[in-house]
Formats: sequence, C-alpha cells, structure tokens
Amino acid sequence: MVLSSQFLLVIYLLFLSSVLCQVTEFISIDCGGTSNYTDPRTGLAWISDMGMMNSNGKSVLVENPNGDWMQYRKRRDFPIDSTKKYCYTLGTKERRRYIVRATFQYGNLGSDQDTYPKFKLYLDATQWSTVTVLDGLRVYVKEMIIRAPSNSIDVCICCATTGSPFISTLELRPLNLSMYATDFEDNFFLKVAARINFGAPSKDDIRYPDDPYDRIWESDLHKRQNFLVGEAPGTVRISTSKNIDIRTREYPPVKVMQTAVVGTQGVLSYRLNLEDFPANARAYAYFAEIQDLGANETRKFKLQQPYMPDYSNAVVNIAENANGSYTLYEPSYMNVTFNFVLSFRFVKTRDSTQGPLLSAIEISKYQKIAAKTERQDVTVLEALCSMSDGSGWTNDGGDPCIPYSINTSVVSSIRDDSTDLLCSALSGKNIKGEIPSELKNMEALTELWLDGNSLTGPLPDMSSLINLKIVHIENNSFSGEIPRALLAGKINFKYENNPELHKRKMRFKLILGSSIGVLAILLVLFLGSLYLLHNFRRKILVQKNNEKGDSLRTSTKPSTAYSIARGGHFMDEGARSLIRKGDVISVVDPILIGNVKIESIWRIAEVAIQCVEHKGCSRPGMQEIVMAIQDAIKIEKGSDQKLSSGSSRAQSSRKTLLTSFLEIETPDLSNGCMAPSFLLVIYLLFLSSVLCQVTEFISIDCGGTSNYTDPSTGLAWISDMGMMNSNGKSVLVENPNGDWMQYRKRRDFPIDSTKKYCYTLSTKERRRYIVRATFQYGNLGSDQDTYPKFKLYLDATLWSTVTVLDGSRVYVKEMIIRAPSNSIDVCICCATTGTPFISTLELRPLNLSMYATDFEDDFFLKVAARINFGAPSKDAIRYPDDPYDRIWESDLDKRQNFLVGEAPGTVRINTSKNIDIRKREYPPVKVMQTAVVGTQGVLSYRLNLQDFPANARAYAYFAEIQDLGPNEMRKFKLQQPYMPEYSNAVVNIAENANGSNTLYEPSYMNVTFNFVLSFRFVKTRDSTQGPLLSAIEISKYQKIAAKTERQDVTALEALCSMSDGSGWTNNGGDPCIPVQWDWVTCSSSTPPRITKIALSGKNVKGQIPSELKNMQALTELWLDDNSLIGPLPNMSNLINLKILHIGNNSFSGEIPRALLTGKINLKYENNPELHKQRFRLIFGSSIGVLSILLVLFLGSDDKGGRLSNVNWFILLKSSSGDSLRTNTKPLAAYYANQQLTKKSDVYSFGVVLLELISGRKPVSVEDFGSDLNIVHWARSLIRKGDVISIVDPILIGNVKIESIWRIAEVAIQCVKQQGYSRPRMQEIVQAIQDAIKIEKGSDQKSSSGGSDAQSSRKTFLSSFLEIETPDLSNGCIEPSAR
Repeated sequence: MVLSSQFLLVIYLLFLSSVLCQVTEFISIDCGGTSNYTDPRTGLAWISDMGMMNSNGKSVLVENPNGDWMQYRKRRDFPIDSTKKYCYTLGTKERRRYIVRATFQYGNLGSDQDTYPKFKLYLDATQWSTVTVLDGLRVYVKEMIIRAPSNSIDVCICCATTGSPFISTLELRPLNLSMYATDFEDNFFLKVAARINFGAPSKDDIRYPDDPYDRIWESDLHKRQNFLVGEAPGTVRISTSKNIDIRTREYPPVKVMQTAVVGTQGVLSYRLNLEDFPANARAYAYFAEIQDLGANETRKFKLQQPYMPDYSNAVVNIAENANGSYTLYEPSYMNVTFNFVLSFRFVKTRDSTQGPLLSAIEISKYQKIAAKTERQDVTVLEALCSMSDGSGWTNDGGDPCIPYSINTSVVSSIRDDSTDLLCSALSGKNIKGEIPSELKNMEALTELWLDGNSLTGPLPDMSSLINLKIVHIENNSFSGEIPRALLAGKINFKYENNPELHKRKMRFKLILGSSIGVLAILLVLFLGSLYLLHNFRRKILVQKNNEKGDSLRTSTKPSTAYSIARGGHFMDEGARSLIRKGDVISVVDPILIGNVKIESIWRIAEVAIQCVEHKGCSRPGMQEIVMAIQDAIKIEKGSDQKLSSGSSRAQSSRKTLLTSFLEIETPDLSNGCMAPSFLLVIYLLFLSSVLCQVTEFISIDCGGTSNYTDPSTGLAWISDMGMMNSNGKSVLVENPNGDWMQYRKRRDFPIDSTKKYCYTLSTKERRRYIVRATFQYGNLGSDQDTYPKFKLYLDATLWSTVTVLDGSRVYVKEMIIRAPSNSIDVCICCATTGTPFISTLELRPLNLSMYATDFEDDFFLKVAARINFGAPSKDAIRYPDDPYDRIWESDLDKRQNFLVGEAPGTVRINTSKNIDIRKREYPPVKVMQTAVVGTQGVLSYRLNLQDFPANARAYAYFAEIQDLGPNEMRKFKLQQPYMPEYSNAVVNIAENANGSNTLYEPSYMNVTFNFVLSFRFVKTRDSTQGPLLSAIEISKYQKIAAKTERQDVTALEALCSMSDGSGWTNNGGDPCIPVQWDWVTCSSSTPPRITKIALSGKNVKGQIPSELKNMQALTELWLDDNSLIGPLPNMSNLINLKILHIGNNSFSGEIPRALLTGKINLKYENNPELHKQRFRLIFGSSIGVLSILLVLFLGSDDKGGRLSNVNWFILLKSSSGDSLRTNTKPLAAYYANQQLTKKSDVYSFGVVLLELISGRKPVSVEDFGSDLNIVHWARSLIRKGDVISIVDPILIGNVKIESIWRIAEVAIQCVKQQGYSRPRMQEIVQAIQDAIKIEKGSDQKSSSGGSDAQSSRKTFLSSFLEIETPDLSNGCIEPSAR
C-alpha cells in the first residue's frame, strides 16, 4: 500500500499540533520590556514584566545590546538594598518537569558606574547561582531543570555586593513525560552546567524552533576562556542532511544530531570548566552514526577519561547500540562526581577502524533543594495580606523568610531543617476583619504585633502557640472574652482600647477540685484531728453556683486519695505530662496567676499527681494530703518565694486569694508541741515512702559473684553474673576502696574495638532516674604498664570517656535522665589503652518534678559536681541520709583543681535542728544542716568541670541555720560568674525561704560555664552577715543521640528470637551505635538505619518476620543456609534492596513480583517448593488483545485509516478473556447511549496498553490501594522516570527497556484527562511499530565486544507476536504477520 500524501499530511499535522500545544505553555518574560511582542526569529510570544513587578525596579536601556534579539534591548534594574529581594512568580503544574531559565546582559557601564554587578539568584528557597558580570556584552545564562514542587515557583534576585542587581529575561519551558527524570528529584534540582553541540556549522546556538523544548545548545565553535580547550589532534567536523531518529528519552533536536566531531587519529578529547563544581552531576552523551560505514568498517570506542568503572569499561558501538545508523544513542550517567576542571577523552578500541564520534553532551549539577518556610505559616501570612487591600507591604514576593524575610519590619524567622516564623509585626498596617483561624498553627511564633489596626470579632484560641511571648492587639475593635492562654502570665499581653474586649468573669474555682464535696471531706478530716492539733479553728467560704445547683454536701463514698483527686483541675494525662516537665504554670487556671504563689501550687500539684498514680500502693494516705494542704496554706500566709531586691515585710502579712478562700490555719508548732500519735503517723508515712523508693533501686556489683545486702546502707546488691553471659571476667581488685563490698571485684572486658559490652536496665518510660556507673581499677598487675582508657555510652549517647589516672580512686559517672523507653542500655567499648572494665552500675528513680528541665526531650543531665559545703568529714553523704541515694561529695575531699581559691575568712557552721527541705529537689537534711560562711563578706571557690565549656543546669542550696538577732540580716549577691538575670538579684535566705531552717533553692535553668569555674558570692552594703552556702549541683546538658530507627530494631529482635541460644543473638545495646552488631551494617544517617543483614548459616528457623517490610533502608539481605520456611513476604516497600540471598532453605509458594524486576540480585536455589509466578501472556491476559493489535497492523477501514467504534467494540466483545469482557461492558453501554467520542476509544485503549505492560487489573486494592487505579499508579511512576516498576516481572530480561518505554509513553498520552491532549490511533499504531522494531533490533546497551548474534536474535516479545515491522524504504506500508 503506497504511502499516500494524505497520510503524510496527517503525520505532519500531528507533529505540528504537538509542537503548538507545547509552545502555548511557554512563558517568556522580557524583564524591563515595556510592551508585549512576538519575536520574529522564533515566532514566540514575549511579555513585558511591567505588570508583575509593580513599583519594584526600573526599565533601563542596554548600551550595546546583544545583536537583534529584542529581549536584550532593555533590562530591569533593582535598588541596592541588602534587606530586600525582588521576585517573579511563575505558574506551574505540580510535579511536572520544566526548564527555568534566567539571562543577564548588562551592556556597557554608564558614565557614573565603575563596577559590574554581583548578586544572588534564588529559585524558591534554593540558592540558584551567584551572578557575577565580568563582560558587559556577554549574555549570562542560568538554567535549572526542575520537577515543580507546587503550583507556582518564585525566582528571586537579591543580595548585591557590587553594582545594581538586574535581570534581562525569564523563561519557563515545560518538558514531556520522563525527560530528565532522576532518582533524586524529590531532593535535588538539576542545574545545567553545559549543553554543547559538537560539529556545529556556526557559532550560533540551536534552540526553538529547531528544539521544540527550547533548550539552548551552545556551539562548540563559540570559544571562550577555559571552554573546550585541549582539542585532540586529528579532530574533524562532519555533518549530514539525512533525518535522524531521535525518539528516545531526552529528544535532542535533529539539527544537533546531524553534526558531530570525529577523532580521526583515534582520540577525541576536550577540557572545560564547570561552574560551582566539584559536585555530583547527571551527564548525557548523544551519539548517532551519521557516516555510511563500509561492510568491514566499525566504530568502537571507550570513555577513557574521567575514568568511571561503571561506564569506562563499556564499549560504545553506536550503530549497534542505537539499532542502526542515523538513530540516536544516548547513554546517561545518573550520578557521577566531576571536578571544576573536567577533562574528557574517548579512545577507539583496537578492533575499530574508525575513531570516536560525539554529537552533543549535557552536564547538570545536582542542586540540593532548600526547605521553604513551613506551609502552614505561609497560609496565615497570605490570609493577613488579603485583609489589607492595596497596601504596599502585601506585595512582597517569594518565600517569607528566605533569602530574607519578606519585610524585616513585618516578619522575622529562624532557620533549621525547615523555616518557621518567629515574629509577625503588623502594627498600623490597615488590616481589617477577624484574625484568621489559621494563626493557631504558627507554633514557632514568639511575637505578634497587631496593634493600631481595624480588627474585629473575638480573639481566637492561641493555646497551641506554646512559644508565644509577646502579643500586642491594642487600639482595635475586638470583642468578647480574652482566652485564658493569654492571661497565664507567660505572655506580655497588651490589649487596651478594645472597648468590647474583657477578661473572663471571676468564677472562683477550688484549687483542689471542682466539687465542694471535697471540702466536706477535708472538714471531717480536720474535725477528727482536733485532739491532735491545738489552737485550731476553721471557716469555709462557700460560694453557691445557682446555675449548676452546687451545694455543700458530704460524700457517702469511701474517702480514698484517688476519689478526692480525680475530679481536680490537675488530674488528667495532660496535667501529669506538664508537671513531669516541671511546667506547673500551664496547669493553673489563669485567674489564679498573680493571686497565689507558685510554691503553694507546686505543693498541691505534687500531692495531686501522687493521688492519681495507677497503682494504689503508690498513692499517699489522707494524712499526707492534709499535710500538703497545710504546707500550701503556710506558704500562702508567708512571704513570696522569690529573689528580692529588698525587704517586703508587708507581703508576709497579706492574705492571698487562696488563703482567704480556704481559711484553714496551720497548727502552731512554735512551742515545739505536737501530739505523739501525730508524730508517729508522720514517721510511718515517711518510712513507707522511703521503703517504696528503695524497692525500685537497682544496684549491680559488676564482677561480683553473689548477691548480698550492704551492711552500711541496707541496700541489696546483685551480681552481674547472669547478665553478661560469657562477656568479660570477674577480677579481684588489688587495694580495693575501704570496706565497700562492691569494690572488691571488677568486671574486665576483652580489648576488641569492634565489640561493645552492654547492660540493659528496666525503666518506666518518661520517669526520671539517676544512672550511675563507677570505676575503681586498683593497683596495676605485674603484666600491666598502663591504666585503661575507654568510652561509656548510655543508649546511643556518648556518656563519658573513662580515663583512669589513679588506681585507688573511684571514678563516678552519673547521668540524670528521663527514661526514653521501658529500658536503657549502658555500654562499654572502644578502649584505647588497657582493658575496659566497670565496678558498679546503679539506677535510682526520682520523684515527680525533681530535676525537670525544659530541654529533657533532647538532653540528658550529666552531673559535673554535687558538693556538700561545711561537711563534718571527708565522707560523701548518700543513702540512707539521701533517700534518692545521690552522692554529695564533701568539700573537705580536696584534690587537684577541686574547690581551690577559698576566700579568707571562710568558716564552717552547722546545726542539729531539723531543716524543712520540702521543695523541688529535696536535698537531704544532713546536707542542709551544714554550710560555709564568708565572715569577711566574700565566699569564693574555683573548680574544674569535666567536658566543659558547655551549657548547664545549676542549683544552689541555702538555709539560714544561724539564729540572727533582730537587727541582723544576711543579704548577698552572685558576683562571679556574672549573669545579668541572676547576679543583680539579692539573696535574703530567711525571707526567700519563708523563715530560718528552711530550704531556699534557686536554680539556673540554662547557663554557660567554662572548664574552669570560679564562683563568688559577696554581701551587700546593708548586710550585717556574710554570704552562706550549703550545697551546689552542676549538670551539663548532654545532647541525646538518635538510636537506630525503631522499626529496624523491631525486625532485628524478631530475627534474634528465631535462633534459640545462638551466640550471635546476644549482642547488646543499640544495633548501630557506638559499634555495629557483627551481623548488621548501618547507615551514617540520623537516626541510623540498617542497610545490611548477614545471617547466612546462623540456624534461623521459621518464617521471615513481617516486620522486615518496614526496613526501607535495607540494601542487602543474606538469609541463605538456614531453616526458613513458608512464603516469601511482600518486599515491595524495600525500595533500596539490591541483594537478596535465600538459597538452601525451605521456602514455598510464588516469588513476589517485586523481587523479579531485575533491580535485585536474587539467589534462591535449593528451595524446592519455591517458584516464579505462573506463565502469563506477555501482552496481557486476553487473546482478544492480540486481535486488536492484529487489526491495527493489518490495515484500516474504508473511511480514512481508522477503526470505527463499532468494529473496535465487536473485537472487544468477541475476545475470549473474561477480564476484557467485563471491562468493556460499560464502554458498550456508553456507545449505545451515543456518549462516546473518538477520544474515549483512545483512553480505553491506553488503559488496555497499561494492563498489557504490567499484567495487572485496571482496578485492584491489592496492587494500587483503595484510592488508586492503574492509570494513577502508572502515571506517577513514569513521571519519575521509573518504567521498570510498571513492567510485569516476567518480562524483565525478555523485552528491551526502550520498547517498553515507547509503549508506556504512548499509553500515558492516551489516558490524559483532556481528550484533545490524547493521540490519534495512527500515532498509537506508529508507537507499537516502533516498539516491535526495537524488539527485532539489537540491545540498547553498551557492549564490551561485538554482538552480531544479538542483532539478529528474536526476543521473547518478537517471537510471541511475530508481527514484522513495515518496510518504509520504498515509501510503502505493507504490514505482514504470521
């Protein structure tokens, strides 16, 4: 059948339609241009940026512009302002690929200018380039290939260091389908470094219309400094006028592929500089055999430089690789590293008769995509901008924060992995309406300035803005109640001149609960204790609530601690979590702030939390609750628990809101009289609390051989014999530490840098603990010459480097933690000298809010010093004097650089009186009964802090233990180290602590100390007594290191459980940190991920655990030579898996399709019951499909070469496949109703093609999930350039990837949403013919030698279809089939 002129016309019109569709999406902006126009050279429409940039910048005539290009006659100059950015916003389709191009031609310098500009160019938040103009006549081109991250992008200019920033043009060019797809486009753009046309006929660049995508192919004749130098001798330029088949992935223009350079002497080499390199890059080489070689002539060559093993060993045979002459072959190098100076060199092979040939190259740098401002923050700003019509401040473009905040007077920000807004300053900006509700999502906001506007309505809930510190809303028209979160005292809140805005009405709430019945219970308790307490009176103020009908009534239910507390304001999980963090302010009703004292609130909150402990045995008795309430009232009647700059005796007598409300007086203890029965109750309660605490102690004698009770403390110690299995050995200590039984032996571990030795301790998640490890080595043995040095880890966190310098000293390492899970690991490893060892390991639980910090989610507290001043001896104080068994080191235990520089006049004092230590940290009474005093007005010391300088939490403990006369007072300040927040405050212990012999414990939440800490207290001028100090504690904030990803650990634990008693399962601690388990390999990411599991021949039994599917970083899995059974699990989630060895097991069933894609090196021999999936037809499950393809190839109907709807549906209905019959019923119904169009056929056929390629049903929950079908699934993968994941695994290795790509591309075009975008049936026929042509040709791969046999082979697909490619050499289409 002769190829008619009509058919040629159809082909031409189809191509023209495709190009025109592409061009209509082009965006071409003449920056500085004053009108729109059509470029006569290209026919492209250019638009002026006059309406885009508002008043930003000015249009400037270019002196000596670039030839006749209209777009370079003017440029747009922007002001020189280092705080501003100037942005263009371009509309895009999310996830579509584009070329974004900005060009810059400055022209000659003006008479008032002495330097060319230098400034920065950004794409969204990503720094694109630094534009440095050195030659005013040169057009500088900056080009980026992107997959659009959203429905628009911003191109911004800023940060000029010299001259005025400017721009000449800005262009956006959409790309098709999989062009320039990479595996890394979620995180990287492609920044074009070079795109060169070799053998070009002139210096002119090739671009649109020769390239329908308007890429700029720079001529190799366009020589400039360090551009294509070092050309090899014998390099000649060749060209052809014949058409080149360029239909592969990147579609370089035919005009580029019609020229080339050839190394006639066997070598082709060049050298060029690559801007912003060294870097990782994506590179493309374009070849086409455009010389007619003789029968005995061959062209074979290799890439010799740069040498890359994956590519340099492959032989390029263009005609063979491309399936013929005048056909494109385009190998790409997905991820290679190039230097700033790139030298490349192709050399011919020994058996080649022709030299290497090259038509074009492209090199693009992987440019890391920077995170933009958090989307929810941007949404709020956009809402605020919409509330102020026409105001200049709303016209800021680009990202609000990067590279500069949109307006430093409007917002400020902080950079981290993502960017959050810290401050929004919109005072007097003519904003109208209500505050947008989205404001509640700006969690990083610290300041909000909305004063002086026309805002109305109620204030939104701001309780989620946990970082908010300042809110100014004065001079607006807000109405309603102020939310309680703004009145909590944490926020500097200004709201005057809002007449309709008011605080919440004062509805008094009982602190201890919402039921007045609670007071009745307390009343009964106090009346029953009248014989114990003297001078007791009571009065209860009852405020009835008529709306709720509350009344004073006595509960008839049992009065347990839990029943009293459970209705209270504090008693839910939210209150518990806040109190555990040390944040009681957030629990308190804002109405109480300023009316009650924080210490009284703490006292009530602590006992309330104890009341709602899950275990009844942990709850307090009623007497303890009464005592806590009495303590709170005592605090309320006393003076404030704050540092004061002077006397405040008036405060001590005032009645606060809480005192007036309860009016329950504290028993008078001034005469020392208290009923013996009451004292007995108190003693028993205290004893019960201590015993409960002690039963949770864990005390391990490392190296000990038996369990025992320490006679000096009564604490139970256990041996580690059963914990460490065969790890280490018990060693007698020569010259142990006194009579302490736990230091008579130690546990030594082998010297092995690849091993760690770990103890696992059980904890309660989120409870605070002291973890303590001690080390006493004793004397060196006769065969030893050095003391040990090794590392200590807590979970994945480096705790300390243990360096033994004195064998007789006990080295104590102590960490205060909030347990991150239900267990912790303490590990020893990495010895650099001597043998690693340990003496004891201890775990001590703490109560409630002890040592709570604002940073405990991210930091442990590593104890650097805990010192008891005025101690009576060198002995440390610990349990039982301290019920939490902290070690309070004596200030008499002098050693090098420890408490030196004592001030003259320092004296030691003590008392035998009881000290009230019931505050936050509960230091032991025995510590608080001693102190040092600076009798000459100064108290100073100096000591070294290990692992400092660092940020620290510090505590100072004071108690007035001297009886001062009426005219005597003790007032002093912290002079050194000077810290403005603390050093200006005056300490008056008796006043701050509400009396003598009572603890006052100011803490310094986050301070920075140097390695050498000097501290100095000095008395004030009006003080009669010198400064006093009882104790200090200093702890370093130790950053918590990330442990191995939990889902990976879960899978490893499951594998360990499948091999009983094997030694390899006894690895302790974290699988990756500080050293890896010997059968895993880990990534260096944070957190670490498992990348390899090596369990060959490890006696693993059972089925592969399902948890394995979550190990997404896994690249290698070796499970061969075990006793594994059952089916193989679905491993489609393991996207990085490259090697899977499961041979010599007893697996059964089908191998999952994901393992047969060719991406994975799968070894599964000697699994008799394991098999590949049953054979399926290559192109689908229905023979009816073959009928469709057959008719398409055999010809057309009598009305113009296209099958009619009727004929197509007859074929579909007559097909024998059940699935096709089912799928076509709805189509037939549509046809019967006259609702089908020609493009409906195309869409349906596209779905069929996708079914044929993948072997999957069009709708399948199993394959695509409930929300996806085959079209969505295939489209997303093809957009990523990943066609392999679509293909039926049975096809892998039997069909060629290029033929699959051809079918996949036309299938995706068929299922476009708009009918006009779909191809015609003739185009589909052509695509199928192309695929068959590729199948009958030779492989599209580089070969290490000749492969004549390959070129003639029939692949699986060719043999199955047996449809020959039409012969077009004589201008005829004559399809044939067998």
